[in-house]
Amino acid sequence: MIKRLYLINGAADMGDITKYTWQNTNSQELLKFYQRNVVTPCVLTSVVMDKIGMDVIRQSNAMQSVCIVNVSSMAAITPIATWSQHCSAKAAKEMWHRCMAEESATQFGAHSLKVL
Repeated sequence: MIKRLYLINGAADMGDITKYTWQNTNSQELLKFYQRNVVTPCVLTSVVMDKIGMDVIRQSNAMQSVCIVNVSSMAAITPIATWSQHCSAKAAKEMWHRCMAEESATQFGAHSLKVL
C-alpha cells in the first residue's frame, strides 16, 4: 500500500517571448503551447490522482498524504511584457491544482492534499 504520494510538475517551455500579446495570432501555435504546458500536466495529475491519489488519501490517516509540487514562478501572478504565454500557462496550472486541493478538502478534510 502506498502511504504517501508526491507529484512534481515542472515547466515545459517559455513560449514565444519575442511577441507582444496582441501578436500571438496563430491559433495552432497557441494550441500546441497550451497542450504542452497546461493540458498535459493537468490531465496527467488528474489521472494519477484518480487512479492512485484518492486511494492514498482515503486509506491514510496522515495529514497531507498527497503533495503536489508545481515548479512555478512569480509569472503565475505577475504580468510580464511579452511573456503572456508563459504567465497565462503558469496561472492556469496553479489554479487547476488549487481547485483540486479545495475539492479534496471538501471531500476528505482540510489537509488531505497539499499543493505547493
